[in-house]
Amino acid sequence: MAAGVIMATFGAELRLPEAAFALSKGFLGLRAAAAVGGDFPGILLASWPFLVGGALWAMLGAAALGIFLARRRLLPGAEAVWGLSPGGAGVMTALSSDYGADPRTVAYMQYSRVVLVSLLAVLVGKLAGAGPPDPAAAEPFFPALDPPGLGWSLAVCLAGAGLSRLARFPGGAMLFPLILGVLLRNLSPWDYSLPPWLVQLVCAVIGWRIGLGFSRGELVRLLARTPVIVAAILAMVANSGAFAVVMTLSGRFDPLTSYLATSPGGLDAVTAIAAGTGAWLPFITAMQTLRLLMVMVWGPHLARAASRLSGTTRGGRGA
Repeated sequence: MAAGVIMATFGAELRLPEAAFALSKGFLGLRAAAAVGGDFPGILLASWPFLVGGALWAMLGAAALGIFLARRRLLPGAEAVWGLSPGGAGVMTALSSDYGADPRTVAYMQYSRVVLVSLLAVLVGKLAGAGPPDPAAAEPFFPALDPPGLGWSLAVCLAGAGLSRLARFPGGAMLFPLILGVLLRNLSPWDYSLPPWLVQLVCAVIGWRIGLGFSRGELVRLLARTPVIVAAILAMVANSGAFAVVMTLSGRFDPLTSYLATSPGGLDAVTAIAAGTGAWLPFITAMQTLRLLMVMVWGPHLARAASRLSGTTRGGRGA
């Protein structure tokens, strides 16, 4: 995305095909589906009040903060809600464009959130004694090719894009592959393949698509709003921290598990940090995944409500 921004601000007139953007959103939906592990249903049944409560607390807190910022005219209405949504940054950025919000503003806010929240999570993990990640446990960037798995991945993304077009459902190019991916992995003998190089390529396509849409004036405008965005992100962390305190006081969770599970964003980063500690990794992954799924489903409705409450209408169509 940064490369696209630099090229666009210096006058480059490159454009990526819309089909490539739609397929990339489908692969990103599959990436989210891959996080739903086999132990997710059991953890959900055993700890659903905390999982659902934590996800709702983070979502509603972010929406309320977005409405406040929009009413104060500190940030645009729908963009404030999408930009502060505590879900996957790439997912929220890609979805926001389907609902009329400006993906450039959303991307700047989302990736600022990921960087800041991840740095705070690293700091907390280090204070709790987290060690460095095990290099042997990392998946190779270019694993052995799995043609059937890659074929299923492409088929699921194409099916999701087709269903989205037929249903005229904004966000379906990402949401339908996510649903199909979960069903395929858990209810069928077949599985899809998402090697690291493919995930990075997909993220690059989405980043280029957004970055190339910037202008020099847009970049200056967003940089001027950075103090407000940073303050909003810190408010999100404090809001999530309040629920982490409740979880810890319940006696069922240690403080580190509570903090990392409720940390507002960066599923990959939080999971990697938790893996090097004594925290309850399956629960942390389950809460982060559930929140991502709930944001994907309810985020458009919250954006539309925020647009109405903040006195704006942009970004609310189709929800």
